[in-house]
Amino acid sequence: MTKNILIFRDSILPISETFIYNQFISYQKYSPYIAGFKKPKNSIVIPSEKVFIDDLKKETNTISTFFKKINIYPS
Repeated sequence: MTKNILIFRDSILPISETFIYNQFISYQKYSPYIAGFKKPKNSIVIPSEKVFIDDLKKETNTISTFFKKINIYPS
């Protein structure tokens, strides 16, 4: 059984962050997901079922609230 892993970034993978994407796709023991508050226009393409975006303003949101919304929790 693979475990889930969540990568959190304020801004989800701008084109300049290929190193994070390369790590994301290299996981074999984990099922990776990525979450954040916004996705830039020029971002790396990731399958939508692996991406969680919360468009609320950062100032009114917290990481713990975000985890509750997407139903994935740190272990």
